[in-house]
Amino acid sequence: MNLDMAANAYGGARVHCAPPLEVLVLLLERLDADIARAVEAERLGDLVESTQRLSHARDIVFELLNGVEPAE
Repeated sequence: MNLDMAANAYGGARVHCAPPLEVLVLLLERLDADIARAVEAERLGDLVESTQRLSHARDIVFELLNGVEPAE
């Protein structure tokens, strides 16, 4: 198992065991990181990496939208 795989496994376990507010914070932190990496990839001309990061960021936004309960 390489370091990236170990980090992903740990991160996945961390999310599944975390209380809801912590999951929200983790998702927002990852969203921020994905956008920052997409901007950097774009600056370097790596459109494939930028697109992948933005796609993941979009997935997080959709998950956040699906998890929000409308106010009554």
